[in-house]
Amino acid sequence: MRTSIQGLVVALCATFLLLPAPRAEAAGVDVDIPTGTWSGVETVTFTSADPTVQSFAVQIGGAPHPVIRAANAVPGEPVEVQVPTWGFHGRWNVAATGCSVPVDQQCSPSVLYTRTFEQDPADAVAAAFDLPGEPVFLPEEADDARITLTSPGGRHFLVTRTEYGGRELSDLVPAGGSAPLPLAGTGPIDIESVARCPEGVTPGLVRLGTSCEVFPIGRTVTVVGNLGLSVSTSSAGAIIDAQDGTSVDIRARVVDGLAAELSYELLDSADRTVLGPVAWPGTGDVAVFDPNAPGVALAGGDHTLEVTATITKGDLVRTETATVPLALTTDPPPVDLPSYWLSGIARDVRGDRPASVSVGGTNDPRYLGTLHVTDAAGNEVWTARTGPDCRGDSCQMAPDPNEPAWYDFSWPGTTTAGARLRAGEYHAVMTVVDAWGRTVEVADVGSLYIDHLETVTTTKRYTPASTTWADSIIGRCSSSPKPGPHGWAGSVGVLSLSRCRNTAGRYDWAFRSFLLEHRKAPDQQRLISYQVAAYGAPVRRGMRGGIVYDASGGRGPVWKNVGTLSGGLGWHTAARVAAPPGNEGTNYFALVQARTTSGNKWDIRYWRVSWTHRAWRR
Repeated sequence: MRTSIQGLVVALCATFLLLPAPRAEAAGVDVDIPTGTWSGVETVTFTSADPTVQSFAVQIGGAPHPVIRAANAVPGEPVEVQVPTWGFHGRWNVAATGCSVPVDQQCSPSVLYTRTFEQDPADAVAAAFDLPGEPVFLPEEADDARITLTSPGGRHFLVTRTEYGGRELSDLVPAGGSAPLPLAGTGPIDIESVARCPEGVTPGLVRLGTSCEVFPIGRTVTVVGNLGLSVSTSSAGAIIDAQDGTSVDIRARVVDGLAAELSYELLDSADRTVLGPVAWPGTGDVAVFDPNAPGVALAGGDHTLEVTATITKGDLVRTETATVPLALTTDPPPVDLPSYWLSGIARDVRGDRPASVSVGGTNDPRYLGTLHVTDAAGNEVWTARTGPDCRGDSCQMAPDPNEPAWYDFSWPGTTTAGARLRAGEYHAVMTVVDAWGRTVEVADVGSLYIDHLETVTTTKRYTPASTTWADSIIGRCSSSPKPGPHGWAGSVGVLSLSRCRNTAGRYDWAFRSFLLEHRKAPDQQRLISYQVAAYGAPVRRGMRGGIVYDASGGRGPVWKNVGTLSGGLGWHTAARVAAPPGNEGTNYFALVQARTTSGNKWDIRYWRVSWTHRAWRR
């Protein structure tokens, strides 16, 4: 289709801006632009009778990298501009522009024609990999790691990104051909995408995305070139430890993504191996001692710690070494006393509840604290240490070595091997040794106990007036005065008056409830039974009453008879009863009633309860 453009001039904000702009008059310019779906290379034809228009340009796509093609204008003659459309799928803007200067000069273009077009996606590039197994060793297997690209024509450039963030481009053979992968360096290499470009496009242009279609691949290949072994130490010289020999804090690493095996050897000043090789995870303390006499430090002098990293794949082996100089000394420095303190000691082991000791102090790794527990004969039965092998419930190491650390030790009443110990008294001591095996501090924790359970009876007396329960009930013509009819301080009367009858025709009844509580002592484990007794007297000889208790355990009264009130002044003891449910908390309790009926009257001066429970005893 041919479109005639007259008077369409707009200044763009930038040289290649694609957005439509306000139009102004310009004369005598025709644009012939293809319609429909664009593919491959399209031709746009310009014809101008305007001598002020000296060049034409076509741009497709958008910032930052539009495709731009330009040609100089020849007044009155058609001028063709070839526009490649690789990679522009979907909806895109096309702008035809004219300039008042030739193409080799900078100008502010005027928009002659704009159009939005749609284009179907082209066939994608298919990538097939041929790898000799990962990781790929370089340079031995460089030619064996290949890629084959299949697509309907065009040259290709493979784009990869290494873990270091660099970009590599490789000029590959036409579609259907095979070429080695551009692998280099060490570690995982991400093969991001393939750019399909027309003939004549160079890798430099692919780098800008110009004129090319880009197809993602998303494949990672791990390669082994140089392992990049590095070794560092935060220790100055060497630290002699009488138990573990010399230890130095060493860190070793290789390129991320490689699974290398690490080991170390110790060489003396004559390059003779005095220790190793020793397999090692690559971080932490390296224990350096005489292999023929574990626990004995090596002789002083200049040494070299040689660390080796190895990666093996079949017959291929890649090895790198790095060294750290060590000046070993057998002369320990003066004693530097750390500060330790004890707090929060729970001395009793009761059932599953352990004894515990909380220790605060230095978190300097040169010092090792040990909690020792001995029996009555002085035999050590249990130990726990601070530091990496601390067996306490928690060993909270402060991140700053100048800040204190807390070590919480829990002793379950067993040997170190876990055997249960007998009840009785034990003794605990905290010792601290430095890295040269010198004891620098001893703290006496004191006695710890393994308790055993006994059956114990505790008797408690109560004043009735102070234990009456709010839900007590008395009959219609009965009363329950405080004090009772004898006038005893704190007493309560339970008086039935026979002149009243209820609707059933029975004589009147009198009730009074009493809640008798006992606060559970720390050593008491659980209530087994209790026995209630009332001290009092009838108003007249021969009068009787009863004692009942609530067997529900607080879930709603279930009254049961357990005793009688009869005879004269004295203690009137009810039967012993098993503890009802609900006595597992911090208090034991018994809900009892004194009852009279048919005109009987009693005065209660005291209640007494004998609580029988299981208690921990040392």
